[in-house]
Amino acid sequence: MFSILVVDDQDIVRTPLIELLKEYGYKTVGAATVDKAIQKINEDIFDLVLTDLRMDGTRSGIDVLKAAKQTDPTMEVMVITGHEIGRAHV
Repeated sequence: MFSILVVDDQDIVRTPLIELLKEYGYKTVGAATVDKAIQKINEDIFDLVLTDLRMDGTRSGIDVLKAAKQTDPTMEVMVITGHEIGRAHV
């Protein structure tokens, strides 16, 4: 079964996303912090890690990405954000 780790510090984002993915038949677990995400990555194998870029604290989704790739270079990681990260200049 395809397994997904959802990492977001906001319950209002993480929980509905986990439930939606479960409805589609994916084995899905969540983590509210970077540390919890890294712990889960070290304990289990995931086909996809879906992580928020900006989270509370000094660590970010980039730390999750690095940990996932260090653990398994073939692990797919998608970094998402609800924050504006730049504007295209035309």
